[in-house]
Amino acid sequence: MNALFFSGYSGLATHINDALNKIGINTILLTTNASKRTNNPKTIKLYYTFSNRLDWYVKALRSFCYRHLYLNTKYKYQYYQDINENADYFNIEHIKSKINIVPDYIFILFDYRLLTTGSVKKLYDYYKVPIIWILVDMKPMTGGCSYSFDCTNYQIDCNPCPAISSSRHNGFACKTLEKKIKNLKDVDLKIITSSLEQYVQVSSSAVFKNYKKYKFFFPNNSELFCIQDKSIARQKLGLDINKKIIFFGAASFEMPRKGFKFLKEALLSLAKDDCSNILLLVAGKIPEDILNDIEIPKKMLGLVNMETLANAYQASDLFVCSSIADSGPTMVNQSIMCGTPVAAFEIGVCGDVIINGKTGMLVKLGDSEGLYRGIRYLLDLNEEQQDEVRKNCYEMSLRMKKEELIENIFTVLSD
Repeated sequence: MNALFFSGYSGLATHINDALNKIGINTILLTTNASKRTNNPKTIKLYYTFSNRLDWYVKALRSFCYRHLYLNTKYKYQYYQDINENADYFNIEHIKSKINIVPDYIFILFDYRLLTTGSVKKLYDYYKVPIIWILVDMKPMTGGCSYSFDCTNYQIDCNPCPAISSSRHNGFACKTLEKKIKNLKDVDLKIITSSLEQYVQVSSSAVFKNYKKYKFFFPNNSELFCIQDKSIARQKLGLDINKKIIFFGAASFEMPRKGFKFLKEALLSLAKDDCSNILLLVAGKIPEDILNDIEIPKKMLGLVNMETLANAYQASDLFVCSSIADSGPTMVNQSIMCGTPVAAFEIGVCGDVIINGKTGMLVKLGDSEGLYRGIRYLLDLNEEQQDEVRKNCYEMSLRMKKEELIENIFTVLSD
């Protein structure tokens, strides 16, 4: 069984691709930005020639200028949309020249600056095989927004669009949505979501509501993200064995959807308590001075690899996720797999895996005081209660494994 897998180069994409190959699906990952460090023959760049690379950059520049100068989009919504949904970044001939298989299936993960729905239609018309779209955000089902927040216009026609500030060009999202619906109309398409919230969004979206849809957890490396002795994990990171450790992290805290504002408010409330025995463990890209007014001891890890990330979960007493719009976050799954409870808002996968008092604390969206209380509750657990929570997290991790994408992919393919 052969398959093409289109995605921007990422840890999730390579993990899914490797996992598919391990279970006997001969999958080739086609990407736009695989780094030189990869020697994986199952990963192929789509732009090697100068002319093709130049064309890609021209399209990317035009798209950037169009979004920011012409449409004047709001950063909050992460409005990433190509100028023309019918355009190709890579035509069929170029794709064919890079592969030596005839696919039985086509998978899509990250489509940004790689595929438009026009490209998807052409791929389907040429190969005539089912297309499985694994959603990581809302962009494929909207007029351009990666996250809609409280806007539900994607369910009808994306008109008006809160992400576009230009009143003169506000109808652009509506036209884009119409093109998506038209392009995908006759495509044999299956949609995979990673949370109940996302499944509901897909079921009500104008683009995807009429297609077969499934809900599975994203796969994670269960050999890496697993329960480990806390003292060993702390030793690896040079952390005090006697401290209560609160872990949080993000690739970038500047994105409004990451909700850092609410996290900071919760931590400021926590700082009013006796925090002499508490340590904040922070991973990701964050200016250290932003946390200066939070008078709690801190250790900044910076950007970390997967092994260090797993150690951080395993070393901590709890993980805090302050995202206010997300289809994951995958970090929530990873933390629970490591036996570490999570305090988080009611978004994305949090509602699927966090059970109050069992595997963490689920808090009303945007309630920073509620987030503080959730953190405080998990910090105050005694040793016996901590052991019970860790056991609950382990049981949830078994459920996640049973209900993950790779474990159920043949069900999707044969349905």
